[in-house]
Order: sequence, then structure tokens, then C-alpha cells
Amino acid sequence: MNNPFPECWALVPVKARALGNSRLAGTLDVSQRCTLGREMVRHVLAVLRESRGIDRIAIVSVERDDVPDDILHFVDTDTCLTATLVAAIAEARAAGATRIVIVPADLPNVSRADIDELVAAASACGIAIAPDRHRRGTNGLAFDIELPMPICFGNDSFRRHRQSARALGIEPAIVVLSGLAFDLDDSDDWHALSPAVRSAMTSEALM
Repeated sequence: MNNPFPECWALVPVKARALGNSRLAGTLDVSQRCTLGREMVRHVLAVLRESRGIDRIAIVSVERDDVPDDILHFVDTDTCLTATLVAAIAEARAAGATRIVIVPADLPNVSRADIDELVAAASACGIAIAPDRHRRGTNGLAFDIELPMPICFGNDSFRRHRQSARALGIEPAIVVLSGLAFDLDDSDDWHALSPAVRSAMTSEALM
């Protein structure tokens, strides 16, 4: 993040901490889920800070919580993620963004190299999509802001994002990387995490 002229902005949608990771309710209690959510947010933000391709970072959330002041906060005032992100992209564009990178906050294995590759892929062809490991959802989306790329997170978003890119006459780069593909949704995902990652994301009380 050494570029003094911000161009590539990363947007990180973050649920209210008390509401996050609800599908882990059978595995972790509310306090534990809040702790896990905060640690995953910290991890994703730290990775974005380290990325050579990211100039500015903003969370999109109803609350700032304990996110550091150097991270921008776009207030989520809508229950629809797509509408919220469209509004955040407009704010970023007004502030000088020329490329947008959207990554969720529930990627415990994502690395700087993963983000660098996603940004580089978008630089090469205009749009890059990182699917989840089931190739149904979208765990990373990067595109030039001048492109009228529709945002359509939710069910079957990977297919819909790819179709939207093709409708613009662009064959998007599909970035398949384990760190971007693995999102933490439920107890099976929790137990699939390595003990080292679980330890890094939680206190000993959760192990």
C-alpha cells in the first residue's frame, strides 16, 4: 500500500458481529462466534494491507466495531448486499477508485499472494472472478470501475458474474486458489480448518 495515488480499492462486506457466523451456532456460542468473526476480519484486512495491488481498503458494514481507523467504513444501510455494494462502489469511484476488488470477511486461509493474483488477473483482462470451492458462490471479484459490471452476490453468483462479464464482451479470468476458495460457513468448514488456523483465529477456549 505504498502508492500515494489510490486507484485500486478493496471492499470487504462485514456482517454485524453479533449476527455473523450464525451457521456455526451448533458449534460455537455467540461470544465465540463474535471472537471468530473479528479475527477473520483482522486476517483479511491484514492480507489486503500487505498486497502490492491494493491502494485503499474499506469495510462495508453496519458498524465499525474494532476495525482500525486507517480502514475506511462505508455504512451498510440496506439489507440487500448487492445494493449496499453498489452504493459503496459509487462512493469509492467518487473518491478516485479506478479498480474495485471485493472479498468477503470469512476467508481464513486467504493470503497476500491470492489477492495479488486476483488483482493481476483483473489488470490483464478487466474482470477476474474467484469462485468458492463449490464453484457456486463468488469469493473474490475484481474489475475496472469503468466497466458496467453488475454486482450479483447471493445464490449461484459465480455463474451470474461470469455471464455478466461475457455480456460485456469480456471473457473473465477465473482465479481458482485454495485461499480464496475456502470460506467459513458452517461446522463442517470449521472442522476442515487446520488446527493451526483454528488456533490463530480463536482463543484456546474454543479448541
